[in-house]
Amino acid sequence: MLAITDSLTGIYNHGFLYECLCKEYARAERYKLPLSFLMLDIDYFKKINDVYGHPQGDTVLYKLSQIFKNNIRVCDTLGRYGGEEFSIILPEAKMEDSLNLAERIRKEVEQYNFGDVNKVIRCTISIGVSSYPGPGIKSLEDLISRADKSLYNAKAEGRNRVCII
Repeated sequence: MLAITDSLTGIYNHGFLYECLCKEYARAERYKLPLSFLMLDIDYFKKINDVYGHPQGDTVLYKLSQIFKNNIRVCDTLGRYGGEEFSIILPEAKMEDSLNLAERIRKEVEQYNFGDVNKVIRCTISIGVSSYPGPGIKSLEDLISRADKSLYNAKAEGRNRVCII
């Protein structure tokens, strides 16, 4: 049996996340339902590993996954896309609702202490959002690509922000 969860964070891995996204996209297309996809990336994660060590970096990844998990609905799907990137599938969520969720998560992460009482460790995240139906989204690949491009725009515009293109 193939593993479907990431061993560090306990959330879904990339492969299972993609399977879920395929199913949700097909459902959204068939029933004319909205579907949103978020790509989230930790800003300057290498610096956290370099300054505090990889075990602390792992703790940051785990705690971030918990923040994400605590902010999504039961019907949403959270996964580790790879490295320090995460994704959230939001079935029946329109762009406006997805942007509100993304901004709420971004603010919570910005204010969270990933260290302990003796050591304050802060980090921020950048988030790219895409929604179906939407301009330029005619396939699942378009949905993923737009979220990815939006994420890179967030990084290019200074990080610690939510972007759509």
